Amino acid sequence: MKPYLGYLPISVGLLLALVLGRPPQPTTQPALVGFDADRAYRNAAEVVGEGIPRVPGSPSHDRAGEFIRTRLAEFGRLRVETEPFDWHGLSYTNILATIDEGPDGSDPSRIYLSAHYDSRPGTPGAVDNASGVGILLESIRILVGRDWDKTLVFAFWDGEEDGLVGSRHHVRGLSQDEQDSVLAMISLDMPGWQGGSPVIHTFGKAWEVDAPRLVPFWLPHLVIASADRAGEPLRIGDPWISFHYQMGVRNMRVPFSSDDGPFLEAGIPAIFLSNSSFIQFFPHYHGPADTMEQVGEDALRQCGKTVIAATEALETLEERPQPGSDVYLILGGFVFTDWILRGMMLLAMVPALLAAPSTRVDRTCTVALLLLGGVTVFRLDDPFQPCLAMPLLLAYPLLRVRRSYLLKAISLAGLLPAFTTALFLIQVRVLFGEDAPIHLSPLDWITLTAAPAIFLFRAVQAEKLLRKDATAVDAGRTEQ
Repeated sequence: MKPYLGYLPISVGLLLALVLGRPPQPTTQPALVGFDADRAYRNAAEVVGEGIPRVPGSPSHDRAGEFIRTRLAEFGRLRVETEPFDWHGLSYTNILATIDEGPDGSDPSRIYLSAHYDSRPGTPGAVDNASGVGILLESIRILVGRDWDKTLVFAFWDGEEDGLVGSRHHVRGLSQDEQDSVLAMISLDMPGWQGGSPVIHTFGKAWEVDAPRLVPFWLPHLVIASADRAGEPLRIGDPWISFHYQMGVRNMRVPFSSDDGPFLEAGIPAIFLSNSSFIQFFPHYHGPADTMEQVGEDALRQCGKTVIAATEALETLEERPQPGSDVYLILGGFVFTDWILRGMMLLAMVPALLAAPSTRVDRTCTVALLLLGGVTVFRLDDPFQPCLAMPLLLAYPLLRVRRSYLLKAISLAGLLPAFTTALFLIQVRVLFGEDAPIHLSPLDWITLTAAPAIFLFRAVQAEKLLRKDATAVDAGRTEQ
């Protein structure tokens, strides 16, 4: 059998994976008419005021809270409450607005949409996070005019910049039944920066080594699908390196989160929506230049439409989906779960099996890669290994081509995922230092180093054989 026939199963497998991993399709289309980005911008500008930092206890902080309560009162239908509390000698106030008069009142599920309204000392906090407040207020204006079976809770957290104290205080005050009734939580944090792109972050308990590494896949999957239906771009983690981001948050402990963190700690699915990411990180983060000049109406509109569409999609769910395996990848809006990744890895081994190596060195290299692939399939605790080993196994039989430039191209294609992932992990470690320890298993290290080394050795050997054959041909021509 020709080795290239081995690519037929992987092609069929990839097609099936894309079909099975397609985004969920809600039964209704989002009603997005009416989101006014200019109104959201003006809301954010009111929160910023004269640009004095909104540190808890300061006049500017209290003024921002009063503006939020006044605007909520204008919408009607909302049940507005304040949640004052003290922490380390300082006073804080969460502001909560609720829509809970569904048609029959029979669905106890709750959906949280939130943003924090405090800021760090020394910064006007326009992007972080007056823009989130502006988007949330404009979203409420639209959502309040519709009928809902589920309870919508709009939370404006205090003390986020002091360690997520507002959202943590609220979650700890919920009974177990109340926590179980929360379908999902979406936090808006730095969503209005005009120089960024909309992303959702899924850090999980980012600072705990043994904690679950990502939120249940159904929530980011649903939000990305909702954004797509709303006609807005959205990626998981980063607009350019979504694959590497998902590898990084699984294998590095970065103490970076938003108000989704306390909800995740309680086992509640939560994400945060932002316009700041690893590649496009907001350059004025916690600085004096975080002013309204950094806020763009397009950014506000993109995130606002996504929030509304995601809320409508969550409304169609009958109950909170089961979390499923922590092993998944979301790429291009498609979700690859653990069993899909296992199947793809097995199919990726077929071409190498059919390559029929002719020398002992070839056979040794092939067996080594196949053994690594087999171990990866049965020891799959995250998608790190199969995603790096798959290109190597798929490209391995192609190293028998008889053209030098093709050999180089195939070698690059096979090695690129491993090399770029290694560079990304190193970059994050350099940026965050000891706060971001690399947490790789021995199998991770083998996949990241040994497998590419085997592949590279075989590629170099193929290049040498090709040159040897070319030299022999030239010698024969000379003799003639």
